[in-house]
Amino acid sequence: MLRTVGTLALAVGIVTVLAACSEAGSASPTTEQTALTTLPPATETTTAAVESSTTTTSVSVVAGSLPAYAVVARVENPQGDTLVILLDPTSYTTLTDIDLENVILDVYERFPPVLEIHVVDSQAAAELVLDSDVDPELLPILDEHYLVRLEEGLRVVYLGPFSSFAESILGS
Repeated sequence: MLRTVGTLALAVGIVTVLAACSEAGSASPTTEQTALTTLPPATETTTAAVESSTTTTSVSVVAGSLPAYAVVARVENPQGDTLVILLDPTSYTTLTDIDLENVILDVYERFPPVLEIHVVDSQAAAELVLDSDVDPELLPILDEHYLVRLEEGLRVVYLGPFSSFAESILGS
């Protein structure tokens, strides 16, 4: 397995160098965005639809590694985008602060540029999380289903059922 990952990394590196060299003499610059996601083979995978303002992308998550999720909202901003992530509660039996931080890290790496990430586990909470004027009668939905957020591109703040956990810095 380690040899396969190392070989893959070497192949990606070579292709990147060759692509950079071949484009150096190009007369007209082009911009192309391609998402390359390689996950280790597994016997079981879950798939979640990920939506952005212009496209729909399928994210495969190795069973047992991360809860399945979908990007249900993306607000673009030059400083970094704000994403709302909806976890699929049927994809996990337990959820820890480490699981939530791993979801944030995965989203941060897959969908740059990111400034804020809001993670919820219900559609109702997903619809409320970016609303600055939430009806007080709906606040219990956020209290129960708004789990964690990434602020300023680096600070992880736990909420709702995870509010007893201390803030942390992404990746630390």
